[in-house]
Amino acid sequence: MAKHPAGGAIGWKREGAGHVGRVHGSTMPVLRQFNGIVQRVRRQFPNDVAYVFVHTPIRSHPYALSAARAAECAQSFGRFSEMVDAIYERQDSLGSKPWTSYALSAGINDTMSFGRCARDTVPLPAVQSGLELSKRINVIGTPTVILNGWRYGVAPGDSELVSAIKSLLDGKKPYRSFPTSELVHRGS
Repeated sequence: MAKHPAGGAIGWKREGAGHVGRVHGSTMPVLRQFNGIVQRVRRQFPNDVAYVFVHTPIRSHPYALSAARAAECAQSFGRFSEMVDAIYERQDSLGSKPWTSYALSAGINDTMSFGRCARDTVPLPAVQSGLELSKRINVIGTPTVILNGWRYGVAPGDSELVSAIKSLLDGKKPYRSFPTSELVHRGS
């Protein structure tokens, strides 16, 4: 996976295809549910959709920032998506299990190096830029889902997201009207 300038990881891309962005906090059940939708969409469109993950850890949640750090540490091992999945799958253990146990679940065997990264207190550029982007585009909750510049008012379900992506891949507008969303300027 490649790094995105706003932070997180980029999955797959075909020129002109859909770009699904998700502004992310890693510690709420609704995010775990949407992560399942993302996994299914990724399997359905493995070469057609660029998926961008942007960190927005909620400051009031005691484990959000450390979860974002753990995901970025996993990125250095090429296991970003696997770490995000592990965090969601074992959300109920946040704070009671060390991040190295999540790393093992994500397939990271070098837990010593991972642990040093996870314990470090130096701000991570990907997390900082994610927070800055979220502020700039006025994110008020997570997940915030943006598809080719359109921000959903609420996270879409499988069928709604798949339908919109298929329309984009066919060169059509994804919606006739988009009442629960707004256009986000791509330069933001």
